Parts: sequence; C-alpha cells; structure tokens
Amino acid sequence: KRRDREEGMRRVWLAALPVLALVVAAVDGTRREEGYAFDCQTNGQKGKCAQIRSDIATPDLVNMLDFGVVTQFMPETAAAEVLDDIKGLDASEWNRVMTEEPEDTYAFDRNKRRKYGPQMDYKMVDLQQDFFSDLRERMLPHFSRLLQQPGDEIRLFLGKYQSGGYITSHNGEKAATINGKTHDRQRGFVLFLNRQWDDEDGGLLIDEDDADTAYTPKFNTLVHYRIPRWQSITPVKGKKTLAVVYGFILRKRPSIQERLQMFVRETSKKPAAMMPFVLMAIISVRLYFFPIEFGSKKKEE
Repeated sequence: KRRDREEGMRRVWLAALPVLALVVAAVDGTRREEGYAFDCQTNGQKGKCAQIRSDIATPDLVNMLDFGVVTQFMPETAAAEVLDDIKGLDASEWNRVMTEEPEDTYAFDRNKRRKYGPQMDYKMVDLQQDFFSDLRERMLPHFSRLLQQPGDEIRLFLGKYQSGGYITSHNGEKAATINGKTHDRQRGFVLFLNRQWDDEDGGLLIDEDDADTAYTPKFNTLVHYRIPRWQSITPVKGKKTLAVVYGFILRKRPSIQERLQMFVRETSKKPAAMMPFVLMAIISVRLYFFPIEFGSKKKEE
C-alpha cells in the first residue's frame, strides 16, 4: 500500500510539472512585458538600463537610468492623434536640417564625426514657437509626467526622416539660454510613431555607447537616455518616412555659489565623505607653517 501511495504521488507530481512550467513561463512573460532590466554599457562600464511599460513607470525610475525604453508611452488614441498632426502639417512648416552633402569617405566615419561634428539630413518643427503652442500643450503632459524633475525645462520637436534621412554620431551635449540663464541638457528622448517598420526600412537608433545596439522604431515607444551618450540614426530606405517626437530635458547650470551650497548639503548627509578634504587641509596647513627641507645640511653646533 505504501508503495502504491508513493507511486500515485509520483504520478501526480509528474502530471503537475508541465502545469507548473506553464505558470512560471506565464509569470515570467508578464514580468518581461511590464518591465525588465537589461545589461548595457555606459562610458565603458556597466550601465543602468531597462525597458518598462508606461503605466508602471515612475519619474524616479526613469531618471535613474542611463538608457531606457518605455513602451505604450501614451494612450494609443493620443499617439495616433500626434501622428495625424504630423501628417497634417503643411510642407512649408517643416524646416530641413542638413549639413553638406555626405562625403563617401567621412560621412559615417565615427571618429571623424565625433571630432568635426555630426552630419544629418532630416526635417523638424520647433514646438517652442507660438504658432505651435496648442500642439505643444497637448503633448507636454505626457512627457513631463515621467521625464521632468522640479525646475527642469522641456524642449519638444517634431521630426521626420524621409528617404535617405539620417544623423551621424552625436552625443546630445549642447547648452541653451532660457530667460538669460544657461541651461544644460540632462536627458534626451525620441518617441517613435510609425506603426509598421522593419529593420530593412532603416531609421534605426544606434546606441553607440552600448556596443552599437540597434533599436527598431516601434509605434508609441519612447527611447530616453542620459546626456552625454553617443548615438546615431541610420539612413531611411525606400519611400517610407520615419515620424518622431524628440526633445531634451534642460536644467539650469548652477552658479559657483549654488555649487558650493550643493556640496555642503550633500557632504553634510555623509560626514565621512569630508574626511579626505579635512586630511588634505591639515596636511596643507602643516606644510605651510613647517615646510619640509630636502637636502639641507645639519647645522653645526
């Protein structure tokens, strides 16, 4: 009887294993759909990167990442409306951003581009202009909800890459003057709005800091990154047009007095961090009043 009971239990466990495997797979699949971290490189070191769904993302999580992907960034109807707005703009409202014609030898030479500046060819609309204020105000809450920190400024642009459109290696670093104050870019972001897009269509975002990892444009998906970060957009192929909303988070550059206050505030939270500076101050005072004489001869008595 004991043997029969053990055999029965063994059969129950064997029958339950496939079910347990399916449950584990389903849970793991749900977790990956909602959000997961992935390995990436930042300045040659391991970075903090993740993909996460918009409805479970938080500003603190987004801003701690070096590079991230947010799926289902805004309600699908809102994303569709933005795409319709882009398609509805008159051709005269777009400004073409183009450097000189790309040279066969140096256009996509990464070292050359990083030294002499990027080359590009795409069209853009600056949503900071008063004429586009309504469109900007409708879009701004979706971006400020996750990306904006207190005191930050957001700059929004529409972009479209038509056949052959591209931008070579660039890291996003650039200062801007707002109300007479210098602001530095903290984060950059690109919201892709094309519903049907394959790798063969080009227009891939290349994360050059992470071993040239390529990101294929997907509808209503936001890619965001800490600046500086080297990246590029590959040339669009065929007759397709890549539609995006892109922009930057800017923060006022602190004055010398503000930097000193920040230093005191941060070090007061961790007094141990002040020890190296205290030791250096003691050594400096000691050397100033009691300098060390090298090669001096002993005074005769």
